[in-house]
Amino acid sequence: MKATTQEQRAQHVAQMRANFAIEGMHPDADDLVWQQRYINGAASIDDLLQHAEDFVVKKRKGELP
Repeated sequence: MKATTQEQRAQHVAQMRANFAIEGMHPDADDLVWQQRYINGAASIDDLLQHAEDFVVKKRKGELP
């Protein structure tokens, strides 16, 4: 897989936020931290996916509002 630049990762996050906003979804503080980690290269796209999956599991278990 070809490595992405910080600028490309920032564009990916901006596009994701725009798509979510269309659906009325907005990132919370924890999401913003993970997104910034991805932009900075400290987290992978797989890390972001795992964070999202963990959120869904907690939401379904009633651990989140």
